Amino acid sequence: MWQVEFGDGLEIHSEFNEAPFFELPEWQEPQASQPVTLRASNRPRVLVCEDDRDIARLITMMLDKGGFDSDMAYSATEALALLAQTAYAAMTLDLKLPDQDGITLIRTLRSQERTRELPIVVVSAMAGEGQIAFNNQPLSVSDWLEKPIDENLLVLGLRRAIDGMAQGKPRILHVEDDLDIQRITAAIVQDFATFEFAATLQEARARLLEQRFDLVLLDLTLPGGSGWDLFADIDALDRPPPVVVFSAREVSRTESARAAAVLVKAQTSNDHLLHTLQRVLREGRASSWAQL
Repeated sequence: MWQVEFGDGLEIHSEFNEAPFFELPEWQEPQASQPVTLRASNRPRVLVCEDDRDIARLITMMLDKGGFDSDMAYSATEALALLAQTAYAAMTLDLKLPDQDGITLIRTLRSQERTRELPIVVVSAMAGEGQIAFNNQPLSVSDWLEKPIDENLLVLGLRRAIDGMAQGKPRILHVEDDLDIQRITAAIVQDFATFEFAATLQEARARLLEQRFDLVLLDLTLPGGSGWDLFADIDALDRPPPVVVFSAREVSRTESARAAAVLVKAQTSNDHLLHTLQRVLREGRASSWAQL
């Protein structure tokens, strides 16, 4: 009889008159990836939350090539556990998880101080549907990417999300119930500001109480009331942000005095909108500094 041993517990045995046979080590289900603590790294660390282990490994390989370190979580529970012990630069998230849907997980993260500002890039076959459904949630997502995954878009989306947090981009609340206008406006200003959305007065009031905004871009015609009704809530804040009215109808001079600027949608070019927002933000910052 002879026996040969290899690494990882693999052994090959044979009797002289018998065909060789194998003994394999017992398969152990891999656990969620734990943060690497043995060596320091100056690369941003990203949490990959994806229940498909092959896709999770693919994402981590893409991130490694793009200059990121990463950990994997295969469920919402594992993601929350890792987030509780590690400060991540960003997170990728599939919307379909075994123990909780992705939108519910995002809502949980945004309700916690530690993860309220965490950049999240959704990577999901349901990204388009999720973005539409998510539009009615008082929450924020840095980017939405469809599967199959485009490596360049993934790396670029994470870099933009992380850079936006690092550079302290101004945060704008866009109160608008038209999804197309939301998308167009966000695309116009994406390089200098972060947009979050509210489609109703109720959602806008909730968002204003949750965090501070540098500017409010406000439509006047909203489900359940007029945009003017939101001014009382804005004025009641400790640091009221300036308001730019962006509406389909013209307003009177008296009404215009209540806002930092008034724009009529049909009469406003992309450049005019961009320059107006930048001007109002600069004036708002100058006013804040003068009060210090």
